[in-house]
Amino acid sequence: MMYYVLEHTRVLLGSDTCPDRAMNLDKLPMDTSYSRLENGSQVVSAFCRLPDEKQSCISGNKLERVEQVLLRLFADMNSEKPVCTPTSSYSQMPVFWLLPELSREPLPEQVSAAEEEQYLLAWAGRLKKTFPVLFSHKVSQIFPFGRAALPMALTSAVELLKGKATAGEGKEKTNPDIPGIYLIAVDSLYHELSALAQDKQLIGAESDSGIVPSEGAILTCIRPARHPESRGISIDLLAQESTSLTQRSQGTESMFLKVSQFLSGQKDKIDNLYLPGNGAEELSQPWLDAYLRLAPCLSPRVNIIQSALFTGELGCVTGLYNLLHIYNGYKQEALAGKVVQLEQSRSLYQALALYSWQVSG
Repeated sequence: MMYYVLEHTRVLLGSDTCPDRAMNLDKLPMDTSYSRLENGSQVVSAFCRLPDEKQSCISGNKLERVEQVLLRLFADMNSEKPVCTPTSSYSQMPVFWLLPELSREPLPEQVSAAEEEQYLLAWAGRLKKTFPVLFSHKVSQIFPFGRAALPMALTSAVELLKGKATAGEGKEKTNPDIPGIYLIAVDSLYHELSALAQDKQLIGAESDSGIVPSEGAILTCIRPARHPESRGISIDLLAQESTSLTQRSQGTESMFLKVSQFLSGQKDKIDNLYLPGNGAEELSQPWLDAYLRLAPCLSPRVNIIQSALFTGELGCVTGLYNLLHIYNGYKQEALAGKVVQLEQSRSLYQALALYSWQVSG
């Protein structure tokens, strides 16, 4: 069975810019910061501190803000080692971009468009202009599926990293042409504060419950483990659904049923569930409705993790953050057994991954 290593990881979160702390936020007291709305009221938030001149992005749009968050991430990395050069590994391996659901986002310079394709072209064009090296590999791809982007991208990554097995070979081979894939996730709720406030979804003087809007960017490289590496994460099952909001519970139920069927007859149980949850009821309700489908394969002491409760709402960055949190948990022996990661976007997409930890020899 093929298993994978995550390396060259860099993390920038609004709630904590220190990578080591960012991956352990569930064990640390959460620092409280605030944003001021146009009416003068303050709400709890967790945004990055960009250079003063970039704070003017408040008058811009989401794409511009996302660009600045990425520039901050790479500026921190370049201070250690130049990365965006024509000879860097970023030009030698594919880059998978995990992005928001672009049909929902405003275009730069107030360009009007009705089709999702035009949004995708606008975002891709802007990001490619700013980060050309990250688009130089011919099989680099964009996954504009919001919070569900990571498990959906893993489906493509697993296929791409596999080599073509010859007849009679029982062992999975790796693809010599693609030794690894870089995953980049970036998102920001910076420009959604007003809309969230109007919907009364924020924590402030008038409400002590709600979501904590945040932002961030994460980069990591996923590759098959190589000899003599003796451990890594196994991606045992991937599933995805596209459903309307009214049918979201049915989509989740379908994926949970696939997990239950896959584990039927196996002694290993699911010990940890990474499930959607940011303080808004509508994000948790679908998996609550479908939870019983997993009952046969859950351990008696199953643990539920909802990372947005300690990171703030990271949008499409949530999926990659959760994968790294799972990977680090396995490495540190804080996690064991099977782990399920369920992610769902704001409107259409739901995706799931089932993991285990493999130790050879």
